[in-house]
Amino acid sequence: MTMEKNNSNMNTIINDEVFRMNNEVVMWVVDSSAIHLKVITQSGDPAELNKEEAIELISVLQELLKRLE
Repeated sequence: MTMEKNNSNMNTIINDEVFRMNNEVVMWVVDSSAIHLKVITQSGDPAELNKEEAIELISVLQELLKRLE
């Protein structure tokens, strides 16, 4: 599965291994049994998501869930 979406507020990339959004949200599936999720800014602060970004995050999590056994 490969999906790319770019607009002024979000930079979403899904490929076979990694999803990234605004370089603050990174998700990936490990061994088809777990989703790893890292959500921080480059300075180590918590990342803030607006409504649209949160909706996109939920959508990607649903896609990654399909990869779990």
